[in-house]
Amino acid sequence: WLILGLLIMFFASKITPEQYKKTTPFAYGLTLLLLILVLVVGFVGNGAKRWISIGPITLQPSEIAKITIIMMLSHYFSKFEKLSLENKRKTAIFKYGTLFPVLIFLIPIILIMLQKHLSCIDERQDRLLYCLLSKELVTLAKQKDPTKDFNHIDDLLNKEIKEST
Repeated sequence: WLILGLLIMFFASKITPEQYKKTTPFAYGLTLLLLILVLVVGFVGNGAKRWISIGPITLQPSEIAKITIIMMLSHYFSKFEKLSLENKRKTAIFKYGTLFPVLIFLIPIILIMLQKHLSCIDERQDRLLYCLLSKELVTLAKQKDPTKDFNHIDDLLNKEIKEST
């Protein structure tokens, strides 16, 4: 397993940011598919139906979802930055700056909650981080010039990371 892990890390380090950007929607969609697959053919482990077997490999898609949610939100905001910060129309700010990002976040969370695998999403750090992000997204949507607050979000996330280590 160690050698396999090292090989995976080596190949992952060779992936360019452009390749990540191209594959992110596919990875997010695959994660949603795996989360749905767990509900259909998954098996119980530690009291929750959250595991699937693919050949000799056993996966817990909720762990993959943590990474792909972040990747998809990053992809979304890099693609729709201007629309999510458009000051002229409040509906555009709400739609692109709040509604769509919340849906990107909520769909996998709901699928995980259906698995009764709440330990994945109710840890103290995760709850605080999700609350911070949600609050900040709503705050940004209400701002006249939301671009000035992006540094504030970064500061809050860095503070949370420092406190959790």
